[in-house]
Amino acid sequence: MRLLGSRQDISVEILSMNGQSVFNKALPGVQSGKLSVDVRDYASGTYFVKVNTAEGSKIEKVTI
Repeated sequence: MRLLGSRQDISVEILSMNGQSVFNKALPGVQSGKLSVDVRDYASGTYFVKVNTAEGSKIEKVTI
């Protein structure tokens, strides 16, 4: 999923392994860039990062 070019509204969600949402943020008018999330207070383990745009969704597995 590319976020380069025209501005688009996106949302970013972090889900625990049991599907519980632990972070959710809407970001209107994103053209490109990076989002940093402070995960120091999250329990160690595996999470899923879900990015939604008008073009679709992408989910990546991450380990903290």
